Amino acid sequence: MEKQYYCSDFSRDQIDQYDEFLDEVYDEICVGGLTFNPSDVIFNCDPLAYRIGLDEYIDEQNDE
Repeated sequence: MEKQYYCSDFSRDQIDQYDEFLDEVYDEICVGGLTFNPSDVIFNCDPLAYRIGLDEYIDEQNDE
């Protein structure tokens, strides 16, 4: 599933900023010799949680 498709009410820039935030705050995930970005793991394991987090992140950015 594409992030932009699932989160179509957010801009590509907003999604990229949120991904960058997640990837800076959390360490990469290593499994079986493979390395994954935290933002991709969250989106692929629980897209609803990703979308809720994105919405909260954007709200916080707008409040600043």
